Amino acid sequence: MYSDLFNRTPDPGGLAGWTAALTSGTPRVAVANAITYSTEYRTKLITGSYNHYLGRTPDPGGLNTWLAAMGRGWTISQMESGFIASAEYYTKSGGTPHGGVTKLYNHVLGREAPPAEKAHRPNSLSPGSSRSRVAMRLLPTTQPRSTGVNAHYLQPPGPNPPPRRTAPRRSARA
Repeated sequence: MYSDLFNRTPDPGGLAGWTAALTSGTPRVAVANAITYSTEYRTKLITGSYNHYLGRTPDPGGLNTWLAAMGRGWTISQMESGFIASAEYYTKSGGTPHGGVTKLYNHVLGREAPPAEKAHRPNSLSPGSSRSRVAMRLLPTTQPRSTGVNAHYLQPPGPNPPPRRTAPRRSARA
């Protein structure tokens, strides 16, 4: 799990603690949630969102703001909508509603916006409108998804294991 989530081996103390929790009967999902609720995991997730949506690494103040928000219960989709709704994202998309629609569809849905959306959505991305609301509508729903940990560790591997994601992982609760 550590190599998938953190690109490293677990530290001896962490390995001993998680092993003890599992052998004492703590459900695997509880251990997985504890790991994915960690500051280390959330920092990696937030940094990935900065890179994906803004094309840069987080500044210390921004990282701390997002860590605090997630600590208060913000979901990953709420965090991502904050990046998409930001003035920086809008500026990097060309500073126009049409540029915003194009970039939004590419980042969130991984495809081009259909012509009808290109005609309709720009009004909802104009300065002063709620770009966050538009982002939340387009961000994939979090209800049927889990952290990706479930897909990799809670289901036994079969002949066709679930594909590994390269985009930031999302969970029903961040």
